[in-house]
Amino acid sequence: MTAETIVLAGGLGTRLQGVLPNLPKAMAPVHGRPFLAYVLDWLVAQQAPRIILAVSHLRGPIVDFVGHHWRGTPVSYSVEETPLGTGGAVRLALEHTTADTVCVVNGDTWFPIDIAALLRHHRHTRADITLSAARVNDTFRYGALRLGADGQVLGFAEKGEQGEGLINGGVYAIEREALAGRRAGEAFSLERDILQAEAAHLRLFAFNTHTTFLDIGVPEDLQRAEQILPEPKEQR
Repeated sequence: MTAETIVLAGGLGTRLQGVLPNLPKAMAPVHGRPFLAYVLDWLVAQQAPRIILAVSHLRGPIVDFVGHHWRGTPVSYSVEETPLGTGGAVRLALEHTTADTVCVVNGDTWFPIDIAALLRHHRHTRADITLSAARVNDTFRYGALRLGADGQVLGFAEKGEQGEGLINGGVYAIEREALAGRRAGEAFSLERDILQAEAAHLRLFAFNTHTTFLDIGVPEDLQRAEQILPEPKEQR
C-alpha cells in the first residue's frame, strides 16, 4: 500500500543558472527530458494514488509539461506565490491531501526506493516522520545522520564533515500531526526547523536502503544523471 505523494518541485537551482536559466531545478534536462519526468515515472511505478506537485511562481513550464495526469495518475498543484521553504511547501501541500500519512519526495534528487517498504517501516516504528537514509562516499555537502541502534535519528552532523556515511535521501513518510503546529502559508525549513530542531521531541526514524542516490543541485551531478538514468523509450 502506498500513499498520496507530495513532490517538492519549486526549487530554483541557483547553482545551475548557467545551464538552466529561469526554470525550476526539477525541469533540468536529462537525455533531453525533464528530470522531473523520471521522478514521476518512478512514483507511478510505485503506485502512488495521487501526486501533488508543490510548485513556485515559475510553475508554468511544469504545469504545461505534466498537466493534470501522469501516465494515468492524477496530479494536482500546491502553489506558493512567495518562498515558503521546504517545510512551508509541505505544510501548504497538505491542504491538498486527505490521509493521515503522506509521502514527500524532493523533485531534484533521484533516490528510487521501495515506498511500500518505507511505509511499512514507518508504521512498524510508529514514527511521526521516517526519512530515507542514503549511503554516500562523502557526506561533505549534506551532513551525516546520527542514528541510534534501533534506527532512531538522534541528530545531524554539520555540513562539511568528510567521509563515507548515511545522509537524508529526501524521501519521507510523514504523519499530518507532525506539522500540526505550523499554519498553512508559514515559511520554514523541513530539514532545519523540524527534523533538526524537533528531533528530540519527535519519533524520527531512518529507513536505510541500498539504492543509488543523486542530487542534481550542481552541474557535475546533473551531468552524472546522464549515466545513471536510462534514455527514455518515449519522451512523455
